[in-house]
Amino acid sequence: MTVYSIQKTEGATVKIPSDVLATLNVRSGEYLIFKGNRAKKEITVKPLISSCLKAAELKLMIQNKPGTNAKVDKILGDLGINIVFGRGGQVEEDVYISVKLLDMSSAVVGVKEVQRELEAIEEVIDLIVEEI
Repeated sequence: MTVYSIQKTEGATVKIPSDVLATLNVRSGEYLIFKGNRAKKEITVKPLISSCLKAAELKLMIQNKPGTNAKVDKILGDLGINIVFGRGGQVEEDVYISVKLLDMSSAVVGVKEVQRELEAIEEVIDLIVEEI
């Protein structure tokens, strides 16, 4: 079922109507992802992560070498952490950045231990792991 709604912006904010949220089966406290397309002047909204999950955000800068991102993902998996969403790309010839939304619900450690484990990877330049 498609639901349409017209809303007025309030400063830099627009409210998502309850009938639209119900159509997406979104409840209070859940996270949404907004994907904007400037050329088409449209936004796609999708539910991303439930409020019942223990979520964290990983911001990562690594040397752009084959297998480095795989090392990061393996450590996360070994710690019982699921990657719910991730985006990344090369920002310089030898530097890659990545942002990942993590589900820590089954993790065997907390965010500080995750940070310590990932910092041990030689190719890591900088990283931040924060609960959200």
